[in-house]
Amino acid sequence: EGGAGDGPKEGPLGICEALSYGIDMVAQGEDQAAAWGGLESGSEQDATSLRGSTMTIDHLTEEGVDIGAERLSTPTMSKDGEGGRGSPSAGEPVAAPGGPSRARSDSMDPCRVPEADDFRRVAQLSLELEGQEYLFEAHAPFVFQSIRRRFFMMEDEEYVQTMCREPLKMVGEGEGKSGCYFMFSKDQRLIIKSVRKSEFPFLVRILMGYYEHIEANTFHSLLPRYLGLYKIKLPNRPVERLVVMNNLFHVPGPEPRPKIMQKFDLKGSLLKRYVTDEERNAGVSVLKDLNFCQHHNGTDNKGNTIKALHGPCRKNRQAA
Repeated sequence: EGGAGDGPKEGPLGICEALSYGIDMVAQGEDQAAAWGGLESGSEQDATSLRGSTMTIDHLTEEGVDIGAERLSTPTMSKDGEGGRGSPSAGEPVAAPGGPSRARSDSMDPCRVPEADDFRRVAQLSLELEGQEYLFEAHAPFVFQSIRRRFFMMEDEEYVQTMCREPLKMVGEGEGKSGCYFMFSKDQRLIIKSVRKSEFPFLVRILMGYYEHIEANTFHSLLPRYLGLYKIKLPNRPVERLVVMNNLFHVPGPEPRPKIMQKFDLKGSLLKRYVTDEERNAGVSVLKDLNFCQHHNGTDNKGNTIKALHGPCRKNRQAA
């Protein structure tokens, strides 16, 4: 499998379209008899332990399973299928081996508080768009629905409108060294970022703690608002892992809007966290930790030492 640095490949079906359609189907899929996957997450269980239960995209690809709908534990959903958009294609829907499909009124009830099982649940769909079948997974869909509603004031209809009704914009790789690529919703309110294979299980693992932190610090936390976590497997292409976040730099309201003069990517590290004048002149616009606070010694991207221009910030705070 390729990592996030591989970026989306050119092809008849783009990752933007596949993501939009997948999110739309998850939002309305269960009402169309779509079955949910079992409780096991591919990031938490190995392929052997998942035999007899729901297989994830990663396990299917690692075991060399084709992506045909007949090989999956969920029904195929076709944009152009009989019955209109979102209706199951020919063939009876198949319930996930881990248990029967759950009604939307139970699993996605907006008044319900997420339970432990909700953090491990994976919604799995085999979809068909523009004549191509592909696999789509939404991790912890109810948890992220709750985050959007409770902590970002975004209902499902608004999320689907933003992510699915207008084309997403691919902007390519960011200025960082991770090689991750970015997409934006048309209104610039949401960012979609590719995630490395090694980072995806970390996000799944910390999700419950993240939810509890955001719940306790809704209006004060400086952490990004994670609004969705997805995997997509298009034909003859690596698995794409994507996280949806709010765009901190989106300034709503009428024109003229306030102009953002400086942007910083802060990671809480001092190593390779300084953008030099040479890099700025070359077009790097996002600054880093040592540009933001010059009370520390550190290094730039080449490992050169950056001396603090002022005394330690902790000492300054104590003196104040």
